[in-house]
Amino acid sequence: MATIRERGPYQWQVQILRKGQSPQSRTFNNKNDAEKWARSIEAEMDRGIFVSRKESETTTLSEALDRYEREISSKKKSHSIEKVYIRTIKKSFLSGRFLAIVRGSDIAKYRDDRLKEVSPTAVRHELTLLSHLFTIARMEWGMENLLNPVSLVSRPRPNAGRDRRLKEGELEREFGDDLVRPVLAESRSISGAVSERVSAWNYSYKSPVRAKAMGDVCEAILKEI
Repeated sequence: MATIRERGPYQWQVQILRKGQSPQSRTFNNKNDAEKWARSIEAEMDRGIFVSRKESETTTLSEALDRYEREISSKKKSHSIEKVYIRTIKKSFLSGRFLAIVRGSDIAKYRDDRLKEVSPTAVRHELTLLSHLFTIARMEWGMENLLNPVSLVSRPRPNAGRDRRLKEGELEREFGDDLVRPVLAESRSISGAVSERVSAWNYSYKSPVRAKAMGDVCEAILKEI
């Protein structure tokens, strides 16, 4: 049976004790919401379909992102890039919300806010990560009743392909400086290693003509990195 008690002038706490079920409790800002929640939980218990929401109601998105990075993202080849997406999402208004109360309208607001700052493609990547997080939480973290709010909103269309070189600063404006900086640093590191290899080929190759041809090819590749 549910017990509802007032806690201060603006809070109402619900406690549900049922034999064979773990105790359930939650605090609301008004009595009407408390009563509706109690009725819905007891109805699920009566039908034998109740699954505890405690985990999703006490885990913030920021905490879930930290766990996702440790257990899921760290095992991916794209981990260095996903770390930037995770850091970006944790800076948003969503980070302090409990997973159970993140709604489709919240995701839509996040999408629209980000589209003012970065490209549609970058926002799609961030939403994909968020969607996978909610799926993992439901399938592997014991939050079976958790809904995926990302599936309720439309995603921006990806950028059209380019047939031109980017202008200075365009990459940063499109994908965000936090993402571009580490990627460019890594590409410069690769470029330096290839440049050293080109010099070695030019110096040691028996055929000067063939060595120069190989060098020209590699230098052309470097221009596109």
